[in-house]
Amino acid sequence: MRIMIKLNSPIPQLLEYNYNHYLNGFLYNMIGKSNVEISTKLHNEGYQAKGKPIKPLVFSRLYFDNRKATKRGLIVEGEGRWFVSSLYEELLLAFVSSTAQQYKMTVGDVSFLIEEVQIMRKPKFTEDMDFTMLSPTVAPKRIPEQNNRLKFCHPMENEFYDILRDNILRKYSLIYGVHYSGDRSINFSVTYPEEMDMEKAACLIRYRGQNIKCYMFPITLTGDPKLIELCYELGLGSYNIQGFGMLEHVERG
Repeated sequence: MRIMIKLNSPIPQLLEYNYNHYLNGFLYNMIGKSNVEISTKLHNEGYQAKGKPIKPLVFSRLYFDNRKATKRGLIVEGEGRWFVSSLYEELLLAFVSSTAQQYKMTVGDVSFLIEEVQIMRKPKFTEDMDFTMLSPTVAPKRIPEQNNRLKFCHPMENEFYDILRDNILRKYSLIYGVHYSGDRSINFSVTYPEEMDMEKAACLIRYRGQNIKCYMFPITLTGDPKLIELCYELGLGSYNIQGFGMLEHVERG
């Protein structure tokens, strides 16, 4: 299930670049207003799947039609959109119930009017689909030989896609209680490799004191439609509930 929140900034406002934690807080707050039990469970231990915790939410960056990048942040004005997705409808219905009653959303030092909350139509999932990223994707890996240092892999490394595959297969196992046993699995590739610009694709986002290296680029998913659907509903890679890895389907042709 996916929802879109239509926002409006009647005047130009300066939105800081590292705002993910504000959106994460807004999510928890709105779910808590509607259902304290669900919000507490989500925040503390997550949903229990196969006896292990999972936090099945992913959200996009904020998208405004009128925006200008500056050294201090984005100057935004006019209409904007924010997307939130989850495999668990009760989470989003609780979020929608509270958000629809709010007239504004505060993000750091700025506030936006909430004009509408829409439930989005889900695409038909097939074995070969193109997507754009609505929030950057993170593929982290611990290096035992270097005191367990955290490495953020990049899209020019095969490890990047191995991590994405392992991540979605782990989510599948947690949610359905069995290991994936299909013969198609899932593969990832850059949609337009000849146009790939690593400098433009790379992002560095600071989240609650941690610098997170992540990437945004068009990506093609092939394989089992059920796994592709999980990527759409739960997000690619890690830190999804912190606002990383959200996908939007792009029609071909």
